[in-house]
Amino acid sequence: MDSIIERTEEIYLQEWSHSVYSNFAMLRHVLDHLHSESPSPWIELFMANEKQITHSKKTDTMTDWEKASHMMKQKKSLFKVYTALPSNITIPEKLWKHGNGLCTSFAIAVNEIAGTEAKYIDYKRQHRAAHRTLDNDAVLVIDSGALKAFEIADGETASKWENIGKGQVTWAQAKKYQYCDREAAMMACFAQLWSKATIGITFYREMINGKAEFGRMIQFSPRHKSYKLLDKGMDNLYNMQYVVFGDGNSTETPACYLRFLQYAMTGFEAADRFAVAEMVDVFATATELWGPPRFSKMHHVSQIHDWPTPAYL
Repeated sequence: MDSIIERTEEIYLQEWSHSVYSNFAMLRHVLDHLHSESPSPWIELFMANEKQITHSKKTDTMTDWEKASHMMKQKKSLFKVYTALPSNITIPEKLWKHGNGLCTSFAIAVNEIAGTEAKYIDYKRQHRAAHRTLDNDAVLVIDSGALKAFEIADGETASKWENIGKGQVTWAQAKKYQYCDREAAMMACFAQLWSKATIGITFYREMINGKAEFGRMIQFSPRHKSYKLLDKGMDNLYNMQYVVFGDGNSTETPACYLRFLQYAMTGFEAADRFAVAEMVDVFATATELWGPPRFSKMHHVSQIHDWPTPAYL
């Protein structure tokens, strides 16, 4: 049994080192089903959400940026403008194989590569992980949020996890959960994305002194017509810069693109770079729809989900 634990821990760190936490590919996959006839599914999403901003009467006194931030605080999904998640959605292997994706994709990749034979579990469509019951009712947990694969003994707690006995564990004291296969776990992930995604996000995974950590982050808000680049700064603050589409000039677009691409690619050695490819496609699509991009000056923020009004040098 020790070999299973060691193997899972090893593969966990291996996959962490060359993958990213990102929803861009999943967003695009849903859009491909919603707009199968469109030459540019991203544009369809951008224009639908832009209409929400321009036609919002409850916030007439606000600027478009303030309206976008208001909608963000209300946690309105980007897919609120649509009727329902397509029932015929498929789950291609690329959405989980290399661990690039959300928590579900990473748990599946580690479990299948390591041969852990863990069961997938969905916590009320809020989180998914993989568990395997060991001897003495201990449980091996594969959870991307924990930054490691770990064993939790009967009666023990570890961060948000608790072993409640008989080989059962709960996350964040969740009372509703169910075991599922790989496809059902991914469908639960899609359902959560559909109902809760307010931005595109890529959170870069790093290895620091042999330990898994999260590093810099890229967010994209079609409502703000902007990318947001974040990395850790001083005094518990984050360094944050926007790339605002429509505020630049065409002569500077190539340099702006290369600057963004360097930020998106540096230190990223994933076996499959489709997550970054989607971010590049979003950059090109946003430029085409809204106009030339422009980098804002550096902001220093305490909350990664804040969208203060951009300022320029």
